[in-house]
Amino acid sequence: MSYFIENLEVIKDIDKELYDGILALDNVVDNIQTIDSKVAKDGSKYLEIYIGDKAVAMNSTYKPEVEADKYAQRFEMYKNESQIFVFGFGNGVFPRSILKNNQENNKYFFYEPNVEVFFHILKNYDIRDILNDKNVVLFVEGLNTEKMQIYVTSCVTYKNFEKFYVENLPKYKEIYEGVFFAATSMCQNIRNYAQADFNTRKLYSQKTVSNYVANLKYIFDANVIEDYRESIPCDIPVFIVGAGPSLAKNIKLLKEVKNHGIIIAAEAALKILLAADIMPDLVITADTHKALYWITDVTKGEIPFLIDSGANSDFLNLLHNPKIIYATTMCNYYKNLFGLSNRKLATLQSGGSVTTLAFCLACHLNMETIIFVGQDLAMTGFQEYAGWEDLRTRGFQRELIAVKGNIEETVFTTDDYKLYIEWFNMFIADVCKSNVINATEGGAYIEGTQVMTLREVVDKFCKQEFYVERMLNEIESSFNVEEKIRVYKKILATRQECKAVKQKINDAIEDLDNALRLLQRGGWPEKEINKVEKSVDKVNQFLNQSEIMEFLQIRTVGEEKELVTYLENKSEDVYGETINLYHRTKNYMENLLSANEELYLMFSSLIDEIRDRFE
Repeated sequence: MSYFIENLEVIKDIDKELYDGILALDNVVDNIQTIDSKVAKDGSKYLEIYIGDKAVAMNSTYKPEVEADKYAQRFEMYKNESQIFVFGFGNGVFPRSILKNNQENNKYFFYEPNVEVFFHILKNYDIRDILNDKNVVLFVEGLNTEKMQIYVTSCVTYKNFEKFYVENLPKYKEIYEGVFFAATSMCQNIRNYAQADFNTRKLYSQKTVSNYVANLKYIFDANVIEDYRESIPCDIPVFIVGAGPSLAKNIKLLKEVKNHGIIIAAEAALKILLAADIMPDLVITADTHKALYWITDVTKGEIPFLIDSGANSDFLNLLHNPKIIYATTMCNYYKNLFGLSNRKLATLQSGGSVTTLAFCLACHLNMETIIFVGQDLAMTGFQEYAGWEDLRTRGFQRELIAVKGNIEETVFTTDDYKLYIEWFNMFIADVCKSNVINATEGGAYIEGTQVMTLREVVDKFCKQEFYVERMLNEIESSFNVEEKIRVYKKILATRQECKAVKQKINDAIEDLDNALRLLQRGGWPEKEINKVEKSVDKVNQFLNQSEIMEFLQIRTVGEEKELVTYLENKSEDVYGETINLYHRTKNYMENLLSANEELYLMFSSLIDEIRDRFE
């Protein structure tokens, strides 16, 4: 059996997109003249690439494996559970050496920028061992790179971004300089996004937990978005309306969209729409700390609100008896509650803003046509939002970045808006199957969108009548009467669980205090220390199995990361580091105890608010 068939059989089982791409190009990428393999001095093979008339050896022409082993030594510095993006795959000699001494759970993303090299390797080398390695993900330009950015982004999170690294195989950077620059820029953006996520989580940890608990009061009469999947036809055009400066240009045309499409408004656009006598079908809110300005003094009609379960509860409290539809959650507690009614509340790739979340939601529901309005993602006309004063008169001091315009050749944006632009570019290329139209009539260009005026969109897509309000009202809430009682009892039990967790944490703190007293007397009382460590381990096991630990970890995200970082970098001094470890662990436990007390009070307040419905 040929190398090609053997390699292909493995790829078929691990990556269908890569497999299909190979089959589609097999006849096209044939009889390659610019790639060759030759015999090295030690009898093994090395890869040769022709750049113009020049042949470039991609491995040592003497001892390829020895060279690769020496190169791979640089990877020994990457600690357990690191994630390394490697530019280049070549003939597999370098990847094999890298993996030879790989620490368990290190993950490697190999990116081969030359599809012809990859086909040559498939047909001339046995790389099944690398393909089968559970720590390896292989991307090949033109075959499966559409999913590369979104996949790597899903792996690099707020928990591990500090252990995400970029490397390149010898000569790849020089030969494929432009592609290398684009790949490293992608990786830097992914890391920046994850770091920004961590900073936000740490800054708003208390508010996030508070929102999760406070927003539970809506759950009894609410729905999950999945409840509407069957009732909303996929051919209804979805208009996602942001509050960008360009909204002022075409806002009046949205009146013609009403009952001919679904208008999903970002909460920041609600004031502007209502002032123009336009009632959106849905308003979406997700920000943990959304400014109350956007809802204050707005007529509070019965507009359904799509929410992230962690959306600003203070914002929602300003609404009058709102109809809530949970669009997404990062909180398993919510998922478990909706599970009592056999409902599924998904975790969508939110993208970091309400309009990216709305876009994810529309894609999730398989809507065929999605239209952006007021989605500038830029300071069009030196304004940040529609109707706001000129930035130059507001003392705006943030650095502006030039990007391609949707209408103009160049527009200026901020670093956070630029991240959203890049996220849209990635999501449209890798995930979205919808027809995406940008009818913003200004602002930044989003790749993969068709640019049209809103007038053109209305004339083309708003020909049928759809009564969205009627469709939404026909669906009963997710919970029946018996299920609502079960949810209430679950909430009561959760508050009670806080008491049990408090006792366990106090036990752990006491054990650690005892261990520290023993160690500080000098010596190493091994029997007593082992007893203390077993006791603390039991407490940790209890906490990790507790449902409320999710809330406590959110609240102490910064402290937990500090402890984990310390554990990964502690010295070899067993006695000194053990004392240091116990002090740090005790401090972390004390933070958990404080977070648990906050959580108990939050659930008590929630129960006081909803008790009359059930007692």
